[in-house]
Amino acid sequence: MPPINSATELSAPTRSELNSLSLDILRDGSLSVIEEEPNMVFIGRGAGRIVALSDQLPEDMVVKFTLPVNPETVPLVRGYVQNAVETHLSQTQNLLSPYITPVNHTPETHYRWITMDYTDVIDGENPDLKSRQNELDQMGINSIDIQMDENWGLYKESPHLNDYGYISPDTNDKLTKLATTIPIWKHHKEIIPKTHPDLAAEWKIDIPTNRQQKKPK
Repeated sequence: MPPINSATELSAPTRSELNSLSLDILRDGSLSVIEEEPNMVFIGRGAGRIVALSDQLPEDMVVKFTLPVNPETVPLVRGYVQNAVETHLSQTQNLLSPYITPVNHTPETHYRWITMDYTDVIDGENPDLKSRQNELDQMGINSIDIQMDENWGLYKESPHLNDYGYISPDTNDKLTKLATTIPIWKHHKEIIPKTHPDLAAEWKIDIPTNRQQKKPK
């Protein structure tokens, strides 16, 4: 797959190494894979992903690896779902496009990893950050994850979201409607009634069914 938003293509050996590491992380389920890899530097960990720097990537690029599925977390938090959401939002023009740090590269057949430009840490009191957060708020996009300062960084000298892969079904209608255009998000939303029935009830998620009701005689 060609780069999505990058002038730098990844070599076949680099892609192969990232694919191999992503499988090791899924098998091991811990930070040791990154910590023991001499070419990798750990940056951070979320509910579904590990973020790292790699000597095999350009200096201004990070890689986000999927962690093993935690059955206690909501399906939409899973790392490969978040990677898919960020990839989709980077590939399409949408209401978040002016506010996101785009994905540059993704594998051809899976979402075990993606790359994104590195963004400098931004001060929560930065007036430009507050202004852009207010713009989203006025659009009705005020979910906790979108509005959290720590999910923003400086990209091209302007505040941009660098962590926007989790979209909860209980967010505003515009954002949820956008998410439903992403097949993997839509599928994982539909399995929430099975994995987390209490949340499904709170979020008013209907249980999907393929069974046809019998017509009355």
